[in-house]
Amino acid sequence: MTTDVPELHLAKSCRVGVETQVPIDADLGHLGHDQKLAGKLLKKRRDEMARRMRLLDPRQRLGGVPHEVIHTQMAVKQSAIDAEKAEDAFYAQSAVLQDQILQAVESMKATRARERQMEVVDYSLANLRKEQRREYELSDPDALKKYVLPDPDDPANPLGPSSMLKFSSQSQQSAEKKKQGQEELSTWLAAQVQEKKDRLAYEQEFDRIHDERAMLSAHVRAVCEDTEMQEQQDAKCEEAAENARLAKLVLEQRKAKKRS
Repeated sequence: MTTDVPELHLAKSCRVGVETQVPIDADLGHLGHDQKLAGKLLKKRRDEMARRMRLLDPRQRLGGVPHEVIHTQMAVKQSAIDAEKAEDAFYAQSAVLQDQILQAVESMKATRARERQMEVVDYSLANLRKEQRREYELSDPDALKKYVLPDPDDPANPLGPSSMLKFSSQSQQSAEKKKQGQEELSTWLAAQVQEKKDRLAYEQEFDRIHDERAMLSAHVRAVCEDTEMQEQQDAKCEEAAENARLAKLVLEQRKAKKRS
């Protein structure tokens, strides 16, 4: 049969400088309903007992923390440092790998762009030369150099007698038709001149009406502004007269109060 040894702690006694040992939970019986508070008080008392025992032990008091605790702390700290270094090395290696991948992608893009540019230049040189354009003959700088003078003896370019050429419409035109054509032309020209004069007169009339309306609106605006300014002045004069009347009335009331 085993008996549980009660846990003791030092407590002050009635004698000065003397401490007695009492159960650590002797005065906590009334806290049975609050186990959390009782456990908190017990923890504080145990920590205080451990501190006192260290102070009573000269080896621990003068030597400081035990080497086992220091070695444990150093091992934990070194393991944290090693883990941080390993993590930094992993991220550095990942960054280098990503940089290499991005450089390879950019190099592939640049190579592809260069190839497309070279293909465009090759196609332009092969199919888009200025000599192959449809309108090149209109702006050929060497047109005069390439021009060949007509040669009557050249069978490839036969030249007929130009002095014997005659248009078919000239043979059918009589003096009466020619006069009629001239009259029609004169009528058309007169109609165009009259149309131009009418358009000019309409534009001048339109500008005149616009100017008159602008002058009328400016005059109306000026009259409105003058009327508004006169009304403001009249209102200010009435306000000043009313203020003077009120001031006079207040002065008379003060004099009446003083007399009374």
